[in-house]
Amino acid sequence: MAQTTSRNKQTLLTEFLSRISNRKLVGNLFDKIVENVSATVLVRRSKDITDGHALAVICNVLRKKRRSNPAVAKWLTSLLRYADPKVRSYAAEALGDLGVRSAAPKLHKLLQDMASPVYLKDNCAMALGLLKYRKAVNELHKGLDAQHRTVRSSSAFALGRIGSRASKQTLEKRLAIEDDPSVKSMIVEALTKFQK
Repeated sequence: MAQTTSRNKQTLLTEFLSRISNRKLVGNLFDKIVENVSATVLVRRSKDITDGHALAVICNVLRKKRRSNPAVAKWLTSLLRYADPKVRSYAAEALGDLGVRSAAPKLHKLLQDMASPVYLKDNCAMALGLLKYRKAVNELHKGLDAQHRTVRSSSAFALGRIGSRASKQTLEKRLAIEDDPSVKSMIVEALTKFQK
């Protein structure tokens, strides 16, 4: 496999950022950026991007990196205040996948916000579970009774990851009355976490 030079990486990154900012397909450029461009360089070059679609794509690239550093964590956390809730949602997902514990209080606040769209609540709940943020347990218990099945499901996932005794009992009670098969399945999966 040919080595990607620094100059080639810069050209690759410039093309990638141009394409996503103009909402053009990136195809295999996405994988090349994941493999060849550091998260720090990507974040530094993305500071002036304001297009929501482009920011969402960058969040997805960062998720694939599976590593974070203070600059990446700070940039992703700043996106939790972005006007477009879809960008906030992608940032929440990336923060959870990257294990950025410092973002947990802000994710918790978004989860509690009644104005947050369902998909944002889902990603915040999942991220809080991945971060094992115990302070969100009460809100996640409430999420098990939410109208939307995806919120119930993501709350169950999170509670299984956090693993408090009270959560086990709450999950068992919900399982007895839950009628959605996909939510039931997630509750059962969450309960298996307590047996380990």
